[in-house]
Amino acid sequence: YCLLVLLIMLGIAQISFPSIPRAIPGHLIGDLVKILFVEVAMIGGIGFILLSKEDADRRILDLAFRDPLTGLHNRRYFMEEARDVLRDAAREGHEVAMVFMDIDRFKKVNDVHGHHFGDTVLKDFAALLRMDVRPLDRSCRYGGEEFVLLFPNMGRDEVAATVTRILNLVRASRFATHPGFSYTVSAGIFVGKPLSNSVDELQEIIARADSALYDAKGSGRDRLCFFGDAKSP
Repeated sequence: YCLLVLLIMLGIAQISFPSIPRAIPGHLIGDLVKILFVEVAMIGGIGFILLSKEDADRRILDLAFRDPLTGLHNRRYFMEEARDVLRDAAREGHEVAMVFMDIDRFKKVNDVHGHHFGDTVLKDFAALLRMDVRPLDRSCRYGGEEFVLLFPNMGRDEVAATVTRILNLVRASRFATHPGFSYTVSAGIFVGKPLSNSVDELQEIIARADSALYDAKGSGRDRLCFFGDAKSP
């Protein structure tokens, strides 16, 4: 670029002050400027291609770790990120809260209203989750109508308040295409201090939250239950 600017300035000087002896013939300056313009254009084009490839690679990687329907992270990504959260919590001695959530009677939604509307319900729930989770929290579509959330450094009272807000948002959600339709979710919660970030411990924590979800389903749905609490009558 500097050489191109220098040649352009030299050309302008020789045109403006013809009495000055010409160190480089004018036609040669013109040819050099043309060559440099071509090289600059090529360099710019290569840079654009590299940036475009980097952006495309980033998009491909993002798609590999996201659920295409809801836009939430998928189970594979969640399992990798969750181990990082457990590692930090184990080192610092902090609690984590694992929440297993399930849309109540989702099969009936598909059977009565069709799978297309069922997908709409899934996307609605994912949007509500994004409204109420912090940037440091982890959430994913675990499979089907199941969703899992991991809250670092969060105790029982705080996670109960967070999940209650989500349940309330779901109850209030309405759909223009189905004015009389509403839905609910159930949630199982495990709160504890992890000892490590091993796969076995992560799976055990998820299993405990899932067990609490079964308690919530068995005690009437549309509610939350903590692992270890006595089942509701």
